[in-house]
Amino acid sequence: MYYRAMIITNLFCELVSDQRFLVSINDLLDKLPTLYDSIMPPISIYQRENYLLWKHLPREKHIDLLTFLNIENYRIKFNMHKLNKIDIINETLLKIIMRDWGWNQIPDTVIDLAKRGYDPLRRRMYFVKDVLKYMLIVHSSTLENYTNRLYRIVFGLDKNIDAGRRFPEFNRRHVSSNFV
Repeated sequence: MYYRAMIITNLFCELVSDQRFLVSINDLLDKLPTLYDSIMPPISIYQRENYLLWKHLPREKHIDLLTFLNIENYRIKFNMHKLNKIDIINETLLKIIMRDWGWNQIPDTVIDLAKRGYDPLRRRMYFVKDVLKYMLIVHSSTLENYTNRLYRIVFGLDKNIDAGRRFPEFNRRHVSSNFV
């Protein structure tokens, strides 16, 4: 398991292009097929099946290493818990997986989008790929908000200390200029 995590982390580091360590889904979909073979050691055919799951995520999102590892290793985690040979998991086991991944703050309204009914014990049942997709969308949106806020704080992007950029008459700041 540690060897697989190191290989996948090495693959993610090849995709990173900025100092926030985020990778856009567009870059990932463009570069991933060629990186599977060019990275050392190469990624096995079994692990390349996750490429289809990447295509279901929105193109404007960014992911971090945690999200990348979760998607690349989701089959191992869910196969330990899934019921029979169908890709369906019950609510109790899903909550255990979410707690393992640190996603226990994701609300039930998000995972209910992938609900497929109830089992005989009246636990909600979820289709694995759908619930994973919805959780990843929420996680990536939260991640982008958090990292962008930190990025603004670290580089002071919200501060405007230049006196020449301020309105000389504060009460007239909303009046439009005749030069506009």
